Amino acid sequence: MRKKLLLSKELYNYTDVQETIQAYSSLASIELSSNQQYLICDFHSCLYDLVKTISEFENYLIGVSNLSIPASVSLLSGVRKPPIRF
Repeated sequence: MRKKLLLSKELYNYTDVQETIQAYSSLASIELSSNQQYLICDFHSCLYDLVKTISEFENYLIGVSNLSIPASVSLLSGVRKPPIRF
């Protein structure tokens, strides 16, 4: 059984997806392709349940992507933190 996972290029980069595919290479065969909007991961020959494998792959990818965000970039840029009161 095969299933494709579409990952928006606005959220994920090629290098992080490749790194995640490498980490999952013993769990599934994953082929990477792309179009204008998406990086496309084609899963097949999964060692475990296909849907569970894809879900865990996405979770792992989110972690990898978060590690590759430079420390100077914050999703909360411009948001003022409330003062700490004792």
